[in-house]
Order: sequence, then structure tokens, then C-alpha cells
Amino acid sequence: MWMYNVFRLSIVAILVYIACKLFSEILERKLTFIEPVVGTTDKFG
Repeated sequence: MWMYNVFRLSIVAILVYIACKLFSEILERKLTFIEPVVGTTDKFG
């Protein structure tokens, strides 16, 4: 039974990891797109 729980947890972890990567990629593109317009991306590092 615990093997099933570990399997499910690993799937959830992989999904969260992929979602975070996609989110950061979209965020970077939005920042690079907004940068020339606003020019306040220096605050984000």
C-alpha cells in the first residue's frame, strides 16, 4: 500500500516541478516583453 502512496507522491512532485518550470518560463517571457515598456525589471534582479 505504501508503494502506491510513494508512486502517487512522485507523480504529484513531477507535475508540480513541470508546472513551476512552465510558470517561470512564462514569467520570464512576460518580464522581457514588459521590460522595454516599463523599465522597472531592475527591481526583480
